[in-house]
Amino acid sequence: VEGPLNGYDRSKAHIVPNVCRLAVMPGTGATYRPHRDATIYSIWELGIIGWLKARGYQRRVLTSILYLNEEEWSNPINNTDSKPDGNGKVGADTVGGCLRLHPDADPTDCVGETSTHVDVIPNGGTLVIFDATDVLHEVLPTFRDRLTITSWVVGDHRA
Repeated sequence: VEGPLNGYDRSKAHIVPNVCRLAVMPGTGATYRPHRDATIYSIWELGIIGWLKARGYQRRVLTSILYLNEEEWSNPINNTDSKPDGNGKVGADTVGGCLRLHPDADPTDCVGETSTHVDVIPNGGTLVIFDATDVLHEVLPTFRDRLTITSWVVGDHRA
């Protein structure tokens, strides 16, 4: 294939590491705050401590998440108030756990204020792939155990 793939042409060489992360988010309201999976900032922009903390993320170019939950997660797409009912039971409309993507957030936006969002229901077998540097994302509170395998494709961010 010649030319960029849907406009993606940042990295000339990609490597899929032989390590992935298996994660179990407990169904106790666990969440991930908004974040990006990569940074392209230099030691001068982050400071030495920030740069050392971020060095494992600096080469990430793509994030891939595969959901290992049951096929039917039973969750409405825009469920933002997920929580157990007054009896501690979790129903189809209260399990939460959606991956919220902010695909057009400004680079300086760390919470999604400048962006629309897309919620991905974590149905088992669903694979989500997105730009690790640009796409701000978070996980909404989950009240059902949420299982994922995550891997990052690494490469050179310089086009």
